[in-house]
Formats: sequence, C-alpha cells, structure tokens
Amino acid sequence: MSDYTPIPEMEGVRKAIEGLRAENSRDNMIRVLEAIRIAMMKDGMFLVPAKPQTNALETKAADRQFGLLTVSTKDGKNWQPVFTSGTEVKTAPPAMLTVPIRGLLKQFEKDDGPAKELAGLLVNFQTQVFPLSTELIRAILKAQDDAEKRANVPVQVQVVRGDIHDMPVDCVAVAMDTPLYEDSDEQYGILYPDGIKAKAALWTVVPPNKGTVEDRSVLSAAYARVLSLMKQNGWTSIALTNFGAEAGWAVKDAAETAFFAVAWWAGKNKDYRCRIYFCVEEGEEEAVFNQLVQGIQENVAAREAGAAAQVDPSSANA
Repeated sequence: MSDYTPIPEMEGVRKAIEGLRAENSRDNMIRVLEAIRIAMMKDGMFLVPAKPQTNALETKAADRQFGLLTVSTKDGKNWQPVFTSGTEVKTAPPAMLTVPIRGLLKQFEKDDGPAKELAGLLVNFQTQVFPLSTELIRAILKAQDDAEKRANVPVQVQVVRGDIHDMPVDCVAVAMDTPLYEDSDEQYGILYPDGIKAKAALWTVVPPNKGTVEDRSVLSAAYARVLSLMKQNGWTSIALTNFGAEAGWAVKDAAETAFFAVAWWAGKNKDYRCRIYFCVEEGEEEAVFNQLVQGIQENVAAREAGAAAQVDPSSANA
C-alpha cells in the first residue's frame, strides 16, 4: 500500500528485520534492536493502525479522537501492530497514525504503565513480522539510557550527500593547495563569500599528496585547524568535504584520515557541543564514510544492546 509517505529513518529497521528473517541469529537480533534504537535517536516514527472514536463526518479533523488497534496471537497475547512504512501495509486499517518511536516504547517501560495489557509491538505483521516484546523494548530503552549516560563526547558527526554550498550550517570548510594570500605563510582563515547558506567559509591549506609518511599528519592537521577555528568563533555546526580526495589521495585513505582526525579533535574538545557534517558524493565516497560510521555504531551496539538483550533469537519467529 503506497498511500502513506515513506519514513526514511525506518528503512534501516526494515532491512534489519529482513536480515533476521533470512538468518535467525543473535547477531541479527542485535542489529534489529540497534536499528530501532538509531531510528529512535533520529526521531523516527512508526505507522500505527487506528480507528476513529468520533464521527469523522461530523467532527473537525483537529478534534477527532482515535483508538489504537490490537492484534491477538494464537497464544492469547495481545500486541500493538506497527509498520515501518506504507509499503508494509497490505490490508488498510480504518486510519493510520504516525507515532514517535520513543514515545511508543516508553509506554512499555513500566509494569503498570499504559501498555501493561500488551505483550509488545508486532512490527510489520502483514509482511515480515517481528515481535518486539516488552522485554526487548526495555532492552532498547536501557541501551539508549546507558549510552546517553556514558556519552562523554558531545560532538555529533553525520554523513550527508550534497554540496557544502547548500548546507544551512554556521560555517563550511574548503581546502586550498596554497595559502590564500600571496607572499603569506598563513595556513587557514575565514572568508564571507556570497552564494553559500553558511555564515562563513573556513579555508585551510592541504598540499597535494606527495606519497610520504608525513602526508597523513598534514591532512589531519588541516581538519583540526578548521574545527578549532569553528570553536574559537563560537560556531556550533560545520560542513566538511573529503579534503584528501581533492588533493590526490585515494578516496578510502582520505576518508579514513578525515574521519579519525575529526574523532581525535572531538576527544580533545569534550566540552564543546557541535555538529559536524561530512558532505560526500554519491558512490564510493559515500559508501566509505557510511561504513566508518556503521563500524562504530555496531561496536557500540554489540556492547550495549548485547548486554541488555539476553534473549533467545528463536523468539523472533512468528
């Protein structure tokens, strides 16, 4: 059914469930739980079947009230059905609500909470069903709570596809192979050009790749310079590009150096809250950066969700 707008944040959940159905294992179970946690962090929403409790013809849309539908399984348990997207809806309910994941999961947090009569959420029950039991819901909430408590690096890094000129951030960073001003040894500075959505453009010198052992340090220093310049000016968001690739590096080597240079800077500036965006091109560059981010997320997931979700993977069968 395609009447409902797809929810991008939920595609990772759908794919993780698909992987679990293909191979029922503990690792794939953890991937599903982590995918839901990540979608929750991104303010993702479930589509929730509902039925009007007031006359839709006689009541203004803003005043209509809805009751959520439930599904009973053969073991006599009642579940709240939810969908990751409209494409998973095969039989249309009377109505459909978009409900934030976090708020929905919170209903199951306590034994005497609003969802005390329900066994959990039945995700995509019309296609590749995944029973998200109350136990698993609490595992996700605990993993998220633990992650937030332990987080000591407030810097948020995100990979986006696009042009830095279009990024609505405080500043963007550009690489140059020589100092901006003739007869100057300055390695970085600030410009205020037209044609960008950011407040300013930070420039830094990134010499062409010479194939020496010092190249990686030079490239890392370029990222540290623009990030420190951002902090000095009190800005809290910046868009970066893959400087090294522009200077003749192999895409993968340049991306790894960039990513870990930013991680090093973040560790040294734990007191500074900011958002860092890597603007990448579709294809190899985007894939490499996403793999770097996913690698960190999966390591975190294995420690947090794995410790919290001591369950039998066979419980995912419906």
